[in-house]
Amino acid sequence: MRLKSESANLEYTGCETQCIAEEGTYYSKTGQAIIGWGGKTNNSNTKTVDIEYYNTETEFILKVKSTNGFSDLIINDLSVWTNGPVAADTWATYTTPLGENWAACDNIAYTLQVAGNGPQAEFEVDYNLIGLCGCEESFAYTQVTEGVYTFTYIPAESMDDAVLVFTIPQSYYVSGLEGWTRNGQTLQNTMDLEACESYTWTIQFTPDCDNTNGNSNRNVWTDFKVNNESKKNDNTPNIVMQCN
Repeated sequence: MRLKSESANLEYTGCETQCIAEEGTYYSKTGQAIIGWGGKTNNSNTKTVDIEYYNTETEFILKVKSTNGFSDLIINDLSVWTNGPVAADTWATYTTPLGENWAACDNIAYTLQVAGNGPQAEFEVDYNLIGLCGCEESFAYTQVTEGVYTFTYIPAESMDDAVLVFTIPQSYYVSGLEGWTRNGQTLQNTMDLEACESYTWTIQFTPDCDNTNGNSNRNVWTDFKVNNESKKNDNTPNIVMQCN
């Protein structure tokens, strides 16, 4: 638990429909209490207490501000504020770690009392954690026209200097991968990959029709690997072209 300044500027609507896409963009709930005291009608003095709360990738953030300032935060009857008095109209932030195994929609709920400089303001904090945006790794191709295919790869995680390899065992010539290195029956390249980004290559294959040994079917593409791991799947069978 520590003091930290954060900013959340998007409205919370629910853990089922929202996710944290990038650091610094979070989803907050807010609360406000107007406290009056003194005099016959308890309104000789007033103060307004505002709270805002949300989670980041690693922490749960509670922000508190009072027009009269405050001296303590009490959570479920336990004093937790150790940073001394807070001046009027000043946001103070109380931060707790989420732990390694937190998951989207985990619930955080407690009674909060903001104490000092007048009667306490009381709130019920109730928040279902917003998870991190993510994606599933995918690899696919579609045929554009005869001999021309567009390949699409979406990595689930970022990778530096990833080694990409197209295997083209019976392609005499390939266009669309300029700058890639030919190595035997493969074309290879090294590049940085960003998680959930879509990478596409439109490739024109020409079958190698020499030495067919009576078999006119040519496997012009058979595999795509990233860091020596095949991404081929049931929906990406060998691409076969015929020699006329």
